[in-house]
Amino acid sequence: MKTTEEWFNQLNEAYKDKALKNMTDPKSEHYTLAGAISNGFVWNDTPEGKDYWNGVFREVMYGEKFEPKDSVIESNLIEVKNLSKKKKSKSLFEDFEDQSLESK
Repeated sequence: MKTTEEWFNQLNEAYKDKALKNMTDPKSEHYTLAGAISNGFVWNDTPEGKDYWNGVFREVMYGEKFEPKDSVIESNLIEVKNLSKKKKSKSLFEDFEDQSLESK
């Protein structure tokens, strides 16, 4: 088990900053990142809102690609590598997946 804060620190920067600002109890423990997102704060009480966090949760839980579309700022949440070649989107929890694979 990890704390909410530990799980949120594994998100990529754009999501991590928002999740850390919204978390209500950084020391509560969860078995999964999805659990931390689901229980780390009240989605309706955040500036991003319920639909935003539901999209984040669904990508983590079910692998559904989440692409925020409500504002210009949110449209820039996807990290792009190597702009001179084909653009590659990075999922919100790709860093987490990379760490999980390295620990096996």
